[in-house]
Amino acid sequence: MLGRGGRRARIQLRQLAGITLLVCAVTPIFNVLTSAASLGEAIQGVVDGLLVCALVGGYLLFVRDGHLRPWFRRLTFTTDLAISTVIVVALFMVGRGLGHVVTSLDPTRFVRSFSSCR
Repeated sequence: MLGRGGRRARIQLRQLAGITLLVCAVTPIFNVLTSAASLGEAIQGVVDGLLVCALVGGYLLFVRDGHLRPWFRRLTFTTDLAISTVIVVALFMVGRGLGHVVTSLDPTRFVRSFSSCR
């Protein structure tokens, strides 16, 4: 029998899975419309969606609102917002960079993903 924490984790995982499915459906369309109309860009969108959702969603659900929740609750709204924004943007950028590495199998793409150069 799962305790209260186990049920909460299951609900959070279901929410994260639903959000991930939505993101993985929308991101390929966005990539195709804004970058290039190709299967590669659509696949890039799915991979980026999976990685970004895992990193950002995992942080928000299990770290920020999980283990570190008491610490964040002691902060002012502005401080909480600033810290969370920096972390989420950094995780988003890392997820996109890792997505480029995964789809190209080229580790140098991680660094290049932070610039407009392809």
